[in-house]
Amino acid sequence: MDKALKWLIRARKADAPHVLLIYTGGTFGMAYDAAGQRVPMPLSDLKLRVPELKQLACHLSIYTFEKLIDSADIAPIHWQGIGRLLNEHYYRYDGFVILHGTDTMAYTASALSYMMQGIQKAVVLTGAQVPIGHMCSDAKENLLLSLRIAAEQHEQQKGISRVPGISIYFRERLMRGNRATKVSTEALDAFRSPNYPLLAQIQSHIVYFDERIQAHYAQKSHLRYVDGFDTNILSVNFFPGCSVASLQEAVSAAAPRALILHTYGTGNIVQSNEWVTFLKEQIAQGRLVFNQSQCLYAHVRAAYSSGRHLAEIGVISTGELTQEAALVKIMFLLAQHPDPKGMKAAFVQPIAGEGQVAATND
Repeated sequence: MDKALKWLIRARKADAPHVLLIYTGGTFGMAYDAAGQRVPMPLSDLKLRVPELKQLACHLSIYTFEKLIDSADIAPIHWQGIGRLLNEHYYRYDGFVILHGTDTMAYTASALSYMMQGIQKAVVLTGAQVPIGHMCSDAKENLLLSLRIAAEQHEQQKGISRVPGISIYFRERLMRGNRATKVSTEALDAFRSPNYPLLAQIQSHIVYFDERIQAHYAQKSHLRYVDGFDTNILSVNFFPGCSVASLQEAVSAAAPRALILHTYGTGNIVQSNEWVTFLKEQIAQGRLVFNQSQCLYAHVRAAYSSGRHLAEIGVISTGELTQEAALVKIMFLLAQHPDPKGMKAAFVQPIAGEGQVAATND
């Protein structure tokens, strides 16, 4: 990472909020060279391409990763790098914007929400479907609105952001970060929040939904930074004809601490004694088994007999969590809890408004 913080724009008012823009990479910062190929945009071009930055009522500085990261290359080590950067500068800035690739943005947002517990400042992740150097780009709008939201202060509580916590802004929608998921590779409104309403929406002005914003944040809270992720997980999609033998081979080869079953509908699999026996064996060996629906708009619950059987033998429901939020929460808690029982008890407790998880049988 480049440790130099560079001032880009200073607001006219000395007491204006200070916002840190963290540039990690992704489609947003790509430009086109003379041959029409995408190349990383020089940082100096940002003011030229987005002259509206001068209209923002905030002091703006930027931190750029020395080596920009493609969204597909994002890993827990990068979450930790971003998290430590936020923690280091938390009391120096009033808000933060993270420019990030779209493919893994919801994973990063979920990770930061678990790491930055008790956060009272805005951290807005955004990016673009089309590079800023393209005439049809959505990059400029996403950047400017994200910066404006990050700079907004609560009217009645000095020093507290209007939208505290980790959020994602994309195409006129502000979503809780650990409730969002990418749903399109082409549309400019590429993200949705399946099981939680929007935090804000852009009309002729920004419309904030304060009750939704404040629902999961204490009015007075100190930041608690928690680090670490364990990726020793095996994630499996069920499909018609999926065999126990194939999963047994995968488990034997990987020896995961946790197994995530991506099931049908409300959390259903084929009703088979072979499957029940296999899953019981995994749980008896101390392996955590989770039940995650393949559906976008879903709530895993024991609505049918196959789902009830899974709950009865100790398979853990992921409730209304998105696939990104559930996976990252499991990785995060595995690092904190070496004991399966402690991990299971921690998983059913919300950390940062990621959604409800029903208590399961011991």
